[in-house]
This record gives sequence, structure tokens and C-alpha cells, in this order.
Amino acid sequence: RVRILGLAGAVAPAGALAVTDPSGNSAHLLFSSAARVSSGGQGEWDPDTEALDLYVVNATLPGVNYTLAFTIQNPLASQDSPPVSIAAIGVRIEPVGMNRDFTSLPDGDSAPVKVLPVLFSVKKIAQSNPYPFGINNVTVTLATNLDLVRTSSSAPRITIYPLKEARMDDGVPGYDPA
Repeated sequence: RVRILGLAGAVAPAGALAVTDPSGNSAHLLFSSAARVSSGGQGEWDPDTEALDLYVVNATLPGVNYTLAFTIQNPLASQDSPPVSIAAIGVRIEPVGMNRDFTSLPDGDSAPVKVLPVLFSVKKIAQSNPYPFGINNVTVTLATNLDLVRTSSSAPRITIYPLKEARMDDGVPGYDPA
């Protein structure tokens, strides 16, 4: 069994996790999510240890590179990429640090489970009229680096403040809301 550990903060349901081979060489078929499963293409995710176990179902060859990919969800909180290790259980290869990719994306963003802080990547506000008592259209342009999604239990809210003395009263002479 091959174990990839140290994926701190990674989120996935416990149990079988699909594993693919992005190089197209079918390396994923060499591994399974359980010792007694004879077909490959899965690993076993343990959310408590934040580790992926890959049980060998077809022999690997020495000196051959095998490329695997799997999907997890990043945590919401920002973090640097944690040290990730690999080990083999059954043939006793002790955990050893994996070489993390810090170069495929700018700023080391390709390192595993590096998570950027939640932020507004665009945040602009402008007005149409600077004159006293003039009707003023305020335009807001924004973009975030995550999806804002309404669910049955929560609805994201964006608050723009302070808009000092920005009020409109129907009783003000000359005010026309149209």
C-alpha cells in the first residue's frame, strides 16, 4: 500500500476516492481503495489523517514514473502548502517528503493545498455626479476569488460602508427617484 499523507486541511468524503492518470497511461488502474479489490482507479481517503491510501492491485515496475491525480476540496481558510510525504506500507518505505510543485503557477500557487485568502480581486466604486443635491448613480464593480453561493442555510451578503450621509428622503423638494 502506498500512502500520501500531510494534505492538511484537504476536504473529501471518507472512503473511496477516484484516481485518474492525467498522462493517459492508465497508471490509476494499478491502485485500488481497498486491499481485496481487484480493479483499480480509486484510493481510500481518510479525513481524520488527511491521507490517501493506494492499494496496489497490479504490479509496478522499478524506475517507471506513474502519474496519478485525485480531487479534493481546499479548506476555506488560507494556508501555505503543507509538507506532504509518501510512504509504502507492506514493504516498509518510511515516509519521505514529496517534491512539491512551486513553479507551474505564479507565486507557488501550484503547491498542493496552498490556499489563498478569501478576497475581493476587483473592488471599484464610482459616482456619476459630484454636485450638491444632484441625483447620483453609484456604480460598484466587484469580483471575488471564490464562488458566492446561496444555500438553504446561508446567503452571502456584501456590505458597502460607510456611505456617510448617503440618504434619500421622499420629502426633499426636487427629489425624483425616477
